[in-house]
Amino acid sequence: MQMQENSSFTPKNGNPMLEEFLEVSPPDNISWWPETLGWQILLFLFVLFIFYRFYLVFKHFMDNAYRRWANQQLGLLTQSTEDIQKLPILLKKTAVYGYKRESVADLTGLAFETWLDQECPKSEFSKTPIAGLLNHLSYSPAPVLTTEQFNKLKQQISHWIKYHQGES
Repeated sequence: MQMQENSSFTPKNGNPMLEEFLEVSPPDNISWWPETLGWQILLFLFVLFIFYRFYLVFKHFMDNAYRRWANQQLGLLTQSTEDIQKLPILLKKTAVYGYKRESVADLTGLAFETWLDQECPKSEFSKTPIAGLLNHLSYSPAPVLTTEQFNKLKQQISHWIKYHQGES
């Protein structure tokens, strides 16, 4: 048995029911770009706001570089006599960098410790057993601290470096 080769019926896709089926063309892609002026302005303001927030984060990061440096230097100091003498110097350098030189450079002794306490919440340089210790370390030729005093002073300095208000 042979099939007819030249048939008048030649369905597309092999299914006779789809012979008159027309392929529907898909709609154009929807643009995500805002088409009206109001949405374009809103998009511009949003992008501007995002850049401003990045700027503020970057500025905050750069403004606090001296704090990171001071804390890093503080972490390197040991209980040796040379390193103990560096503690008040490091604190004074940090204070001079964070505030105007004129308001910090002249302060010494109890006045400096009181000023440190005023500029940082929960700072206790002038109220605790370490009161007067910074002045002693600054002018003593061979200062000696107990481990407890050294750790307490280092903890207070670290706290002050992290949380002082600073002038901006």
